[in-house]
Amino acid sequence: MSDASAKRFLGKFRKQTLRGGIAGILGGAVFAVWMAENGVLPVIASMIGGSSSLLGLLMHLGISAAIGASFGVLFARLAVSLVPSVLWGLVNGFAWWFLGPLTLMPLSLGMGLQWTASAVAGALTSLIWHLVFGGVMGIAYAALTTHVASKGQLATPLDHVATGTA
Repeated sequence: MSDASAKRFLGKFRKQTLRGGIAGILGGAVFAVWMAENGVLPVIASMIGGSSSLLGLLMHLGISAAIGASFGVLFARLAVSLVPSVLWGLVNGFAWWFLGPLTLMPLSLGMGLQWTASAVAGALTSLIWHLVFGGVMGIAYAALTTHVASKGQLATPLDHVATGTA
């Protein structure tokens, strides 16, 4: 790989992860409203031995940023406009519903896998909010990627940050 192609690859990778991370934080912020209203944030904090809602919120937003960054990298070629971006965001939200409250969170709390019908039934509201997260993340990702710079015009400040030219 030449220096020029490596530079282009890294620039594109930075843009995808930054845009995805921002989109994930926006989706996570919407999801966090429900989590705060339903006392879920201290449960998130308990995954690392904490108990405060603030710690749970910070963890949730960090996880949301990481999920969004991975979305930006994994789905960049598929989430090319609003509709595909939202649809792939919903798929991502569903996957993280399965991976989060049914798998990784209970394992981290020593509860074992929660793949029973009763556990799934108890987590249906969480599924709705994971889908909301994915949909908002998809909308935000589309908004961040289909802007003026994609039409060959002036770049946005986000492009300068992502490419390190700010």
